[in-house]
Amino acid sequence: MNTDVAGRVRNVQPPTSKPLLPLFEAVINSIQAIEDSQRKDGRIEIEVLRDASLFNSDHLPGEIIGFLVRDNGIGFNDQNFDAFTTSDTTYKLSRGGKGIGRFMWLAAFDHAEVESVFLADGKIKCRRFTFCARGTGIESSNCAEIHDRDPETIVRLVGFKDKYQTQCPKRLETIAAYVVEEFLEYFISPDPPVMTLRDGASGRDDLTR
Repeated sequence: MNTDVAGRVRNVQPPTSKPLLPLFEAVINSIQAIEDSQRKDGRIEIEVLRDASLFNSDHLPGEIIGFLVRDNGIGFNDQNFDAFTTSDTTYKLSRGGKGIGRFMWLAAFDHAEVESVFLADGKIKCRRFTFCARGTGIESSNCAEIHDRDPETIVRLVGFKDKYQTQCPKRLETIAAYVVEEFLEYFISPDPPVMTLRDGASGRDDLTR
């Protein structure tokens, strides 16, 4: 069965009053990837990407143009990649997943760029692809064996659409407060991953846990 990704995205539109929902979908994926890896030193880094040209003389934060989410979880191995490319997958049904969260990325952003380093059959592999609202949704996909890199997945949400960008809080402290509120259950659980929020333009961090 073929999937019209653009049509699927039209049916998954987060409310403009909740512009951080697509970011939260990326973060929950990172949390679950760390859970699946069973590692005790899990870490998640969220970077706010801004248009540096829009900083003004009052030092107000520039417009947010995207987000980057990095984790050291299990990564996009073949099983996870197959689930990602299956619309409405039941792969995470036991965790409450409906198989549609990633389509929120494309509702609020032009596209997502994914780079994932993972272990498979004793080898280190790196998978890269672009997720977009065209055709099957997957472009520029490749996976190759590499060396001397630790497991890591980076998701870049690129091209924040105006109707969500204008509603998104700009200050790092405000975004941090929303992240803590959304993931409080994880923060108070035993051995949660360390989560850091970073402003890519200023380099300033806001440790949310």
